[in-house]
Amino acid sequence: MTLWAVGRMDLGLTDEEFWRLTPRELDALSKRTVARRDREDYQVALLCAVIANTAPRRRKRPFKPEDFLPKRRARTRQTPEQMLRVIEMLNAALGGQDLRGQKEVTLDGSGRGNSKAGS
Repeated sequence: MTLWAVGRMDLGLTDEEFWRLTPRELDALSKRTVARRDREDYQVALLCAVIANTAPRRRKRPFKPEDFLPKRRARTRQTPEQMLRVIEMLNAALGGQDLRGQKEVTLDGSGRGNSKAGS
């Protein structure tokens, strides 16, 4: 539901638009939204720096826009185990089956068939 909420509230998508997106498309839209917010934050920070630098002060160095930007936490890379947990949660949420541990499975789920080409 978090992805849906992001799509609806942050990206302004309708339900239909959201559900038609591929994960790759949703990721691209999300990245553009973050880039737009970063640009807007910088513009406001630049304005704050200009205003602060026109005021009389005892500070030796002028303010920079970065002085007014929010501090962001560095993103940590997911471990393979964390990635697997996310996939397992998505699989369960979407009604999928965990087929690990089964010898051979065909697309029709019959379990017959051979994964080797030409068999």
